[in-house]
Formats: sequence, structure tokens, C-alpha cells
Amino acid sequence: MSSHSNIHNSRVALTEHACKRARERLSWNESTLERMSIRAFESGLKRKNTNGLLKKYLDELWEQRKQANNLRLYGETLFVFSNNKLLTVWHLPTELRPLAKVFHSKIAKSKPSATYI
Repeated sequence: MSSHSNIHNSRVALTEHACKRARERLSWNESTLERMSIRAFESGLKRKNTNGLLKKYLDELWEQRKQANNLRLYGETLFVFSNNKLLTVWHLPTELRPLAKVFHSKIAKSKPSATYI
């Protein structure tokens, strides 16, 4: 089975608000937003996998947005989901971007690489 099968099986619903904000904040059209939100949902950095200032920032967002039960970082973009429904997106604050890169690289290093025979 392909490692990409999960991506094609997951359904991420885009809200009108998320599409509007993606256009305004990231200059993404709907198809780009759909592709990136699937990637974020499947492979994005979860709040529980962070600590320090980045975790504090995400915890504050978590408390402010009770309906948002699924925050994911993918690259320098924060994706705010309610279950599998994308509510909004925005760029991570500039001062937190280096921290997100550190956590992304730690997670990537901890995943076992595929071995082909």
C-alpha cells in the first residue's frame, strides 16, 4: 500500500472563512488551500509535540478558540481545524518560525525511513 493512501482517504472540509483568509493572508486559491490543508492535517506539527514559547503560543490559541480542537503547523503556516473542518489559516509569528523549524526537523529525524528490498 502506498504511503500516500492516507492523504487521499482523509477528507478535509474547507470553510468559506478559511478560503477567504487563505486568499487574503497567503495569496492561495482554493485548490492550493485544499492541497496544503490535507498536508497539514496529515503531516503537520501537533500542539502536543511542541514545548517552550511555541507551545505557550499554541496553548493560548487553543484556549481562545474552544471550537478549534486541532491546531497544526505546516511550514510557517498555522492551520486551525475543528475536527477535520478547516476554520482559518495564518502565518506563524515571525519570532516563532525558527522554533517551528526545529520541531519539524526533530519529528522528521524521529520517523523511521522506508527501506526497500
